[in-house]
Amino acid sequence: MLVITDGAPSVPEFGAEEAAADAATNAKDQDTFIIPVFIEEGTAQSPELSFLRNSISSDGEVFTTSFADLVNLQVSISNQITCKNLV
Repeated sequence: MLVITDGAPSVPEFGAEEAAADAATNAKDQDTFIIPVFIEEGTAQSPELSFLRNSISSDGEVFTTSFADLVNLQVSISNQITCKNLV
């Protein structure tokens, strides 16, 4: 599952981060491999990036990019998916 996000869950209004983490855990428990793509507007050490690494990503990896550079991630994401399927 490819998740393109600003890293800040907003639904439901209260408990959004917990709901997103629970949904990711449920998906991973169903053998769904989650690859987050963080549309970065802040620093590489933002709380949103930590949340994606620790609570959403299947393997702790998070791609960071801007909307303008999103198309350039295609090869990197394809390589990660291919390598994951070879294991």
